[in-house]
Amino acid sequence: MKLLVLNHLVPGDLDVTDEQWTSAVRENFGGKVMVARDLMELALPL
Repeated sequence: MKLLVLNHLVPGDLDVTDEQWTSAVRENFGGKVMVARDLMELALPL
């Protein structure tokens, strides 16, 4: 897998930054990481 898109992040009410999410993921994943937003649309292929 070349791209991991994070969505439906829970809990959403905490002050967790995109950088905190991605740095946690990078401990086990070496590809590109994207944090999605509500109503975000991605054109495939990326």
